[in-house]
Amino acid sequence: MKISTKKLLRESGWYEGRIFEIEGYKKKLKKLGCSLNEAAKEFLRSFGGLYVSHPNPRHPSSWSKFHFNAYKAAQEFSCELVKFYEHEFGIQLSVIGTDSNNYILLMMDENGKVYASMDNVLYSVGESGMEAIENICTGKKLTKIT
Repeated sequence: MKISTKKLLRESGWYEGRIFEIEGYKKKLKKLGCSLNEAAKEFLRSFGGLYVSHPNPRHPSSWSKFHFNAYKAAQEFSCELVKFYEHEFGIQLSVIGTDSNNYILLMMDENGKVYASMDNVLYSVGESGMEAIENICTGKKLTKIT
């Protein structure tokens, strides 16, 4: 991970070895009809609850935000959308947050790969949560899942 990305995370309250309590997310998500797979639980234990503002890589004069509040993301979108992608692509997904000022839903599969839902299209963001964070912060182009 680039030093600039780590700096953004640290400024948002993240640190190596951080442990975030996810029990509240699990209970609230269950009420909404969503679940957390093991990879998402592990990711959220480290990054859960973070809200990160960063320079927009495509428009450097503006800022963008992403967060890892799984419950808020699930409320803003829908567990039905997650279930649609699971059925359509045969993968088990868990909501982990949003990107682009709450425009994009972020989800993680059971292997730790991160996906984004934008305009009802599924994209790959990164092979891991850390890679996804780096790709978001650097503006790497998303790959459409077909």
